Amino acid sequence: MALASQTTRSSSGRGQSSNQGGLGRFRRRKARARRRNFTIVIIVMLAGFWWLVLRNPETTPALTEAADNTAELQPAETEPEVSTTDPLRTAIAGNRGVSMPEPTRSAPERTTTDPRTGGVSANKPISVITMGERPSANSSVGDSISDAIDRAQEDRRDEFEATQESETQVDTAPALASVISRAESAVSRNRLVEARTLYNAALLDTSTDNASKSMLRRRITALNDTLLFSPTINEDDPYTGRYQIESGDALSKLPRKLGLNVNWRFIQRINGISDPKRIRVGQRVKTVSGPFHAIISKSAYRMDLYMGESSELMYVASFPVGLGENDSTPIGSWVVRKDSKLVNPRWVNPRTGEVFGADNPMNPIGERWIGIEGVDDQTRTLEGFGIHGTIDPESIGTQASMGCVRLGDDDVAMVYELLIEGVSRVAITP
Repeated sequence: MALASQTTRSSSGRGQSSNQGGLGRFRRRKARARRRNFTIVIIVMLAGFWWLVLRNPETTPALTEAADNTAELQPAETEPEVSTTDPLRTAIAGNRGVSMPEPTRSAPERTTTDPRTGGVSANKPISVITMGERPSANSSVGDSISDAIDRAQEDRRDEFEATQESETQVDTAPALASVISRAESAVSRNRLVEARTLYNAALLDTSTDNASKSMLRRRITALNDTLLFSPTINEDDPYTGRYQIESGDALSKLPRKLGLNVNWRFIQRINGISDPKRIRVGQRVKTVSGPFHAIISKSAYRMDLYMGESSELMYVASFPVGLGENDSTPIGSWVVRKDSKLVNPRWVNPRTGEVFGADNPMNPIGERWIGIEGVDDQTRTLEGFGIHGTIDPESIGTQASMGCVRLGDDDVAMVYELLIEGVSRVAITP
């Protein structure tokens, strides 16, 4: 007879065995269910594959044929991509022009180049000027300001119309495209002086068309914003320098002391000096040598400024102008007359005798006057002409003065600072 404790243990053992058996059957059923579900999934996938592919075998050749057709079309559709943000680049794509000798100084080839028809003459290779040297005088850059004047007088096309044309419809000669590409490469390497020299040579070449010249002027002006009109000093620029203020110096005396052909106000401007009387010993300032000259195109209502000696002209910037009513602004060569430049001038109307005081807000010539005198047969006997500001900004770009050249207030202040009496030449062209 078993003890109670033994009986209890035995019953408990049988119960545990029974529970383990039930758990085993549950696990076996669950495993069979998983296998069944997996089998169903495989069957469904095979059925789908059969429906989509095996049931329609003709679809595969059609896809292959379409791919082959696409491959055949690609060569015909592929054209050089041209940036639409730069009209000069757009104009060069697919250019047609006369073949040119390769430049003596090569730059990395570019698939997108720049401007429009014309370009550098085939028998006048572009000279590349070593940075830090002044541009050498050659036929590409221009022999003298007289040559520049002659070229401007020969070129009578209205550039306003030229700039209105679609720049994408004009081709560019290969040599000009090459110069633009080399200049762009120089800019990308921060060789701004070299880039300006290349652009300038193309601008002054007689075979460059008006639309391309307009683009080149904008690019050179952008470079001069840094090279000339900012405090930044580029050691390679032959037109700028650095000076350290000494005891006894005055800003107004620096041009004479240093032999600079600019007004002292320009030194103040580019160095950001708020008060010219508060310069200090040891202070370093940027200087610009000059001289500067102006060519005024009557047909374009535009003044172009150049710097350098007459045989080494470098384009600087352009300003819109107003001219004499009834085409009364005389054509010819002039020089800035000595003792003629005035700030806040008094003016007497030569027709009516009316006097306008220096501080009269109705004074029609504004805040600056630059007198000019003729130096050729057409202008030598003419008097009373000059360049001045205006109180009527709407007259810029029109014929409204008594024969003088008008500039906007900000522009005439800049030109006043750059043109020097007895030195700066002014050419007025058709």
